[in-house]
Amino acid sequence: MSLTIICLTGPASTGKTSTIREFTRRYLGYHRPRGDVLGIFEMPRLRYVFGVSGSGDALYFILKGQKFLTRYHGLRVMIVASRSNGITLQRVQQFATKTRAAFYPIPTTKIASNQGRAQAINQNVLEIRRRLPKK
Repeated sequence: MSLTIICLTGPASTGKTSTIREFTRRYLGYHRPRGDVLGIFEMPRLRYVFGVSGSGDALYFILKGQKFLTRYHGLRVMIVASRSNGITLQRVQQFATKTRAAFYPIPTTKIASNQGRAQAINQNVLEIRRRLPKK
């Protein structure tokens, strides 16, 4: 089975981490009200394992997340956050190329209203779900 990397990408404060928290709450049964998510989760209906790293605004956190996630053998999907410009996104793309992973960036944008932000996060969660490999 090949690896799939889904990367939420955008400027700071555009809902990357919030989307990851909502996805893990909704589909993986893990609820974290604040802060970054870093962990390995099983999605029983799909019968495979996810690696999740919500820290993507600094290269140090990208590298730390990759190091943690790649220790798990049999990982099928990685969901990560990354700034949309600069070295953090380049590093995620290089890792995807090196591992021959399918790479799906999901861009995020800054939205002023709370309602618009909630809708955007919901759309991003659905886009993650759409990009997941089948069983």
